[in-house]
Amino acid sequence: KPCWLRKQDLTEFTSDHVPSMARRVAIFVAAFLAAPGASDDACLSGLNDCLVDLHQEPAVLLQLKTSVERGNARPIWWLHIPKCGSSLGNVLIHVPGMCLSSLPADYSFERDVDWASQYPPSVYCPGSFVEEGRYNPGDHSSLGVSPQALVKGHAVAMFRQPEQRIMSAYYYNFHSWPYWYYQRWPAGPLEFARVVSGCAVRMLVRDVASQGLEHDAPSACGSVTPANPAELTSAKQILRDGFRFVGITEEWDLSVCLLHAVLGGDCRSTDFVDSNPGSTLIDSSSLYNTSGLLGYKDSIDGELYEEAQVIFQEQLQRFGVTWEGCQPCFEHRISLS
Repeated sequence: KPCWLRKQDLTEFTSDHVPSMARRVAIFVAAFLAAPGASDDACLSGLNDCLVDLHQEPAVLLQLKTSVERGNARPIWWLHIPKCGSSLGNVLIHVPGMCLSSLPADYSFERDVDWASQYPPSVYCPGSFVEEGRYNPGDHSSLGVSPQALVKGHAVAMFRQPEQRIMSAYYYNFHSWPYWYYQRWPAGPLEFARVVSGCAVRMLVRDVASQGLEHDAPSACGSVTPANPAELTSAKQILRDGFRFVGITEEWDLSVCLLHAVLGGDCRSTDFVDSNPGSTLIDSSSLYNTSGLLGYKDSIDGELYEEAQVIFQEQLQRFGVTWEGCQPCFEHRISLS
């Protein structure tokens, strides 16, 4: 039966002889978990009625809603846009409840190591990642390869300033360059940029499964068909309506803190391991020299990046995440040095 029908059953547990607010929240969450057939909206609406009727504090409702939302996030659809942050996987696999204890607690992705072969997600993280239509959860497949029901409310992604992403991809073995089509490598950064521009937009709206460097077969990121304004409009809508978490590569530390606020768990040192550092950068916080682009701008992905930044700020506010409040999280980065 829907969880909200259990209000009368819960009343006795919220009486004055049970003073612990945490205990009350646990009871409400247990009621939700006891009703797997009820929709998310019905449960949240019904439990909201319970709390209002019982004159509980707003803070309890916020804690309850956060708990329910975290529980409904799995399975996660990780949209891995090339050169926006493979290291997000380090965070996701160690979120409580995502993977089994048999996955080493200190495990983190390493450059040129195939996670899917070393620790198959279906074995070590059963039911935690969407794999339907994909090669593996960390590949570069676009959202359209899976049914919408597996995407909306389950998708997470990092977004990066487009020209920085392009230069990073260029220096990383021409990532996503469609060699299968041109049968040659790009003449320089400008030609490369003109082909892979709109990568993020295409990955949000198209339905191409791909993996690796994407040289030998069609991919969304390296498609020879440019992204168009209609796809940009759709991509913005999908990003706003369908994503559980939106992070910004240039705001990595704060994005990590936000992801834990969204999905749960505490920050760890592995959250800050750079699994795939740029080959020409002094460190991961440096910027690429974009002079080779001769002023060229990826305008399509630029607009999507601006929308991602807006959503990122909205999520920070919604979950009460601030730079000051995240200092305990950031201490784990310091522990790496």
